[in-house]
Amino acid sequence: MVDKTLDERVLALEAFYTDLPEILNTRLDNLNRRADETNDRLGLMDRQLATLTRDVRDLRAGVTRQLLAQDERISEIMKHIVAVEARLASLEKRQEAFEKRQDAFERRQEAFERRQEAFERRQEVSETRQEAAETRQEAFEKRVDAGFAAILARLDAR
Repeated sequence: MVDKTLDERVLALEAFYTDLPEILNTRLDNLNRRADETNDRLGLMDRQLATLTRDVRDLRAGVTRQLLAQDERISEIMKHIVAVEARLASLEKRQEAFEKRQDAFERRQEAFERRQEAFERRQEVSETRQEAAETRQEAFEKRVDAGFAAILARLDAR
């Protein structure tokens, strides 16, 4: 700037003062446009955040409904499990009672088999005694026959 004369510098300064309102208007218009763009972007972001908030609420409500339905289903399953466990306990009790009855039956069957074996032994003893009695009867009959034959022979001999 030192190269220029005072008149040139004053003219440049006057031109600057003359152009200053236009320069400032241009700058302010640019600032206003940028502020409007920023405002539009912020408005769009606000709408998008509102949409996102609604979506999150809907998702939360859906998850809550799903969890409630799962809780209900789990409750039904637990009731079913409790009922099955009760039936299983009942079956186990009946099985224990059946096993007790079966043990008693087996003991009675063993006792019956022992009595049957004792009876068979007594029957064998009776059969042996009957055979001995029959043998004695046959021997007696032979002696009686021999005695009668001897008596008849003596009678015939006389």
